[in-house]
Amino acid sequence: MSETEEKKRKSWYLWVLGIFVPPIAAIWMWAGKRGTKAARWLVTAWAIAWIIIGPATNFGGNSGDNGSATSQTAGKKTQTASKDTSNTKTTNSKTEKPEAKPATSKPAPEWKNETVSVENVQLAIGEAEKMTKTASTSEITSVQVLDNAGTKTQGDKIVWVKVKPDAVWNETDYAQILAQTMTAWSQKLFENPKVTMVRLWGMADFTDQYGKQSTQPAVKIEWSRATAKKIAWDNFRDMVDMDFKKAYQIADYYYFHPGMWKNLKDSDKKELPVEGGTNLY
Repeated sequence: MSETEEKKRKSWYLWVLGIFVPPIAAIWMWAGKRGTKAARWLVTAWAIAWIIIGPATNFGGNSGDNGSATSQTAGKKTQTASKDTSNTKTTNSKTEKPEAKPATSKPAPEWKNETVSVENVQLAIGEAEKMTKTASTSEITSVQVLDNAGTKTQGDKIVWVKVKPDAVWNETDYAQILAQTMTAWSQKLFENPKVTMVRLWGMADFTDQYGKQSTQPAVKIEWSRATAKKIAWDNFRDMVDMDFKKAYQIADYYYFHPGMWKNLKDSDKKELPVEGGTNLY
């Protein structure tokens, strides 16, 4: 092979390396001092540019690929999310209950129109207007509703209520509490036309001469509807508030336990025998 052909062959290698792998071409030219100095610097500059631009171009290409993959993945996720949302909506639509219509509140029936039952009597007593020393509803120990066989009207009722007051100073204070409780509760209970008689029992603990303790009625007081009809309630409440004996003096029947009665004030005992009432005899 002639020298000219050899140079052409090597020149061809140089051009191929310079285009596709310029760093190797630059090294090869500088190491063998091939080509002119200007050509060597030109290839070196191209090699440097190739090193800088090449990875950036590759990164851009990869970025485009990744971006495409990301877009596809995002698309899949969006589709999945759409399906999930669709499924959630379907599930919700299955479990969703129709809104309940607000219940129309009916006014509570008035006591005067109610059936006379133990429960309704207790509710009515709870609505009664209290006086200075009215017993608490929590002190009620029992309520009974009985048929009144003594009247001609079928369905007439007798109401018996037993209470046991907690905080009592003395026997006189106890008698005052029962008088005001009878007045306040009877005013309410007699609003119902079926209530024909109200009896209030005041319970207390007593100890006999042998030391035995028992719970017995300390006071009984009874009013009939006939008596209740005569009462001007607002004025009478004030009268009982000032003088508790008024409640006993108009009663159809009242009774004091002897142990209770003997400890009342002497002035009160003069006006209130141990047992009395307009229908006593």
